[in-house]
Amino acid sequence: MMGAATKGTEMIAGAMTHAAFNLGNALGAFLGGFPIDAGYDFNYSSLVGVLMTLIGVALNVWYIKRHKRKEKVKAIGFNN
Repeated sequence: MMGAATKGTEMIAGAMTHAAFNLGNALGAFLGGFPIDAGYDFNYSSLVGVLMTLIGVALNVWYIKRHKRKEKVKAIGFNN
């Protein structure tokens, strides 16, 4: 899937995938520390994870809808 969208730049696309994963991992650890720092139990860190997951799902749904719209336009014959 990624190869079709990134012809000739597969290595850069793979590196960006790893960078995004590492950024998300670090951001999750950073944001998950806020409830602990505020004096809450360790269990409250999972709520930050739930919030991050919901944001990720929303971004994926938005991207998929946007991508499908462009594919429909290409199928019709417009090249904008």
